[in-house]
Amino acid sequence: MAKSFIQFLKQKITVSVLITVVVFNIFNPIADDIFTPLVGYIIDPNKYLDDFKITLNNKYVLKYGMIIKQCIVSVVVLGLIYYVDKFFF
Repeated sequence: MAKSFIQFLKQKITVSVLITVVVFNIFNPIADDIFTPLVGYIIDPNKYLDDFKITLNNKYVLKYGMIIKQCIVSVVVLGLIYYVDKFFF
């Protein structure tokens, strides 16, 4: 089984996959440390979305406000990428 798993990895990990991982590791901190706080400040300056949560059995917390905020940030960043690509390239 280990031999077939290694063969699987050799067949499926290509240069494009490795490039994707490298690019992700470069842009993920930029998105997390620059875009997310900036857009978060614009759309939610008082951090109301961070407080939206549901508590289950006093043990588990579903923080759906953070998910909403991340979705909004993702749409804004994708929109910026679209418009930069459309107008400059």
